Amino acid sequence: MVFWELHHETNSLDKLFWMSPEQVQRWMTYHDVILNDNTHKTNQYNMPLSLFVAIDNHFRTRLVAQAVVNDETKETYEWLLNATIKATNHTPRVFITDADPGMDAAIDSQYSSAYPLHCLYHISQNLIRNLKAPLGNAYNDFLKDFYTCRNVLSPAEFDSQWLNLTATYPKAADYLDSELYSSKARWAKAYTTKFFTAGISSTSRVEGENSVIKNFLQGHPSLCELASVLDSRLCDEARYVNHTEWQYANTTAQLNGASAECFPEIDRVLSEYLTKEMLSRQRHEVIQSLYYYGKIESDQLLDDKSTEEGYDTQQVYLTSLLEDLSPNDITKIYKVKRRNCSHNNFVILLADRSHLCTCMLLISTGLICRHFWHVLAIDDAAFFHVTLIPRRWYKTEKMQDLDLDEKPYMTSTGPIQSNEDNLPCPKLFPMHQVTRIRGDDVLGPEVRREVKKRRDYGEAFNLARKAVRSAVETGGESLRRLKRCLNEWFEEEQRLAHVSDDDKENFDPDQVKNPIEKRRKGRPPVKRFKSSAESSQTKYKKPTCGTSQNKCGRCGGVGHYAPTCKK
Repeated sequence: MVFWELHHETNSLDKLFWMSPEQVQRWMTYHDVILNDNTHKTNQYNMPLSLFVAIDNHFRTRLVAQAVVNDETKETYEWLLNATIKATNHTPRVFITDADPGMDAAIDSQYSSAYPLHCLYHISQNLIRNLKAPLGNAYNDFLKDFYTCRNVLSPAEFDSQWLNLTATYPKAADYLDSELYSSKARWAKAYTTKFFTAGISSTSRVEGENSVIKNFLQGHPSLCELASVLDSRLCDEARYVNHTEWQYANTTAQLNGASAECFPEIDRVLSEYLTKEMLSRQRHEVIQSLYYYGKIESDQLLDDKSTEEGYDTQQVYLTSLLEDLSPNDITKIYKVKRRNCSHNNFVILLADRSHLCTCMLLISTGLICRHFWHVLAIDDAAFFHVTLIPRRWYKTEKMQDLDLDEKPYMTSTGPIQSNEDNLPCPKLFPMHQVTRIRGDDVLGPEVRREVKKRRDYGEAFNLARKAVRSAVETGGESLRRLKRCLNEWFEEEQRLAHVSDDDKENFDPDQVKNPIEKRRKGRPPVKRFKSSAESSQTKYKKPTCGTSQNKCGRCGGVGHYAPTCKK
């Protein structure tokens, strides 16, 4: 997919956006979380390079779209986001950016269904740039109070802490209220914990891609050279992922550890469906569950109180999760606590056989947390099902599995068939409470059909290319037979359905001029030009004695140093 726009006066290239077929397929598969950022000094025309990045099923950064644009205005960003919609027909669910005002405005108009998040790293850098000098020695205390405010778990507490923050640091109040408070829903934890983010809170992955790409660039490359470097980067990413999958598939000795000992049947299912990286992360949660103990919590819920930020703290209040649940939706509530640790978490066992936890790992990352694994080990009313983990973390060949909803529920001892104990399968009794918060699986039936169609296209095209190459090299009757078969097939298809050919590339490429070179940011790389007044003036130069200007520190003479002075 390639989209471009020319300057209306000079007919020079103004904007260029492109995606390879693999990138389009990757966007559709992982469009639940997309990151975007711009980088400069990547081409001789000084056009900003805009990169779109996703996280794949191996938890690796994958480049899914790229563009070069002439500026960073709202109109340009709108054109850019609209190009992604035309290419993929899917908008991101969560879109993480660097808080550029133009991009925020474009998101509101083009990605209206997406939830925008602001990069915490860029927020911290802006705080240093705007507030460190005014606050002086009080800046470190301010920064601690700011992040304490950012990490509170309820909107009401956030507003209260914010008022205290602006009252304590009046020199920072204007900047905080004008730049950050209006966008609090995009960076404050009280508003962002109920969204799937794959554990991402900054655009550092895009910054990493920028760094890798710039290491390959030399001098001031043309746009063609830049495109070649990006293609090379895509090939390196695909090669590494293919090697990782091959290595894992051909490894005979694998350490299962406590996961296989505690939940052998469940571990077998996890090994069958999850990629190596996600299986390792999920097994780590199982191992950590051995350090916890839990008990059924009473209705008073007296322990649901604010705690200081630390290891294994709640990411949302229990009362916040219970607000949208009726008493009939809840089976049990467990308070789970790590040994020798003061922080509590709460696991809610739901009537639809799913669960929720105040650590929000299941919602924000899509993995089953250590707190539930402990409850699963001690209570037969807790159930595991593979669909609790989103398809985006599955092996590529398992993403299209149509029988997932028919898989049985599992307890710590093994699977329970649908006809036993009156337990219906998820297809008849969906886990609607988790789905309501986290959203439907990004790889729904429609997306799976589109991905399969594109994969079939790629396989058929590769087969056709091999057939044509072989027939042309052989020639003679082989080539005539291939042409005859293709013509017969095409004529039959035309009889079955009318095919319209919409040629959208009817233009003369010679009419497109090179982009207009833009001035680089910062100080020019060459020495400044002198004005006419400066050029006409000559500075007074003192007369020199001899050929050397070395001055002696002992006698004051010139032509020698103090160590060689004869006086």
